[in-house]
Amino acid sequence: MSQVKCPDCGELYSEELQSCPNCGCPNDSWKPKQEEKPQETTMSNQTDYEEDFNENGQYSPISPSSWLFTDPWPLRNYPRKAFEKEHPFLGWLFGPWYLTCKNESEKEEYAVINNIFYFFNLIFKTFLYAAIWAFFKGIVVFFVYLMFALIFALRGLEMANNNSTDGLILLGVFSAIMFYVVIIYFIVLDCCGMGKALHRYWPSLHRTWRRINKRYWNAMK
Repeated sequence: MSQVKCPDCGELYSEELQSCPNCGCPNDSWKPKQEEKPQETTMSNQTDYEEDFNENGQYSPISPSSWLFTDPWPLRNYPRKAFEKEHPFLGWLFGPWYLTCKNESEKEEYAVINNIFYFFNLIFKTFLYAAIWAFFKGIVVFFVYLMFALIFALRGLEMANNNSTDGLILLGVFSAIMFYVVIIYFIVLDCCGMGKALHRYWPSLHRTWRRINKRYWNAMK
């Protein structure tokens, strides 16, 4: 039984499976038995395999090794298989979506559906990865901000009891500045998280969108 290599995660699996068992990427070479595989499909598959993406390459004027771009826990295990083994719950969240086809005559229709499922699964993974990245990157700053906010609130009550108007105004201005600084920090953090997520999943999104178009028009014919 021949095997195929997943263009997204590199997993080897049987060509008779409709999707990669590791990441859920639909199998491009999966066709109904009565149909002959077009020659152009083989060329397209080779193109997909050649479109490798260097996840370690620099993609910003800021060095990717700087603190702002380094992956927080638990996303330090960047390879997909290592990440899922170290964090089973997150691996389940990032798991694939696909339908199992039991009827040989409906394989092509299921191939179209599974490509669509995989496309939306990648969009979900992109936003989930960005949210988790930003959460673990900013949680320390958030708790430090809450601690300072509590201290300022207690200090403000003390000044109010002592009728210290100038001190209250100064404390209020400083609290407002700190609040906006934290908000700006989290906006930058969210942008960085989305950049990391797109850096990881955009090539797969692009390839899957091309597969959806190809599969859809082939099914329509």
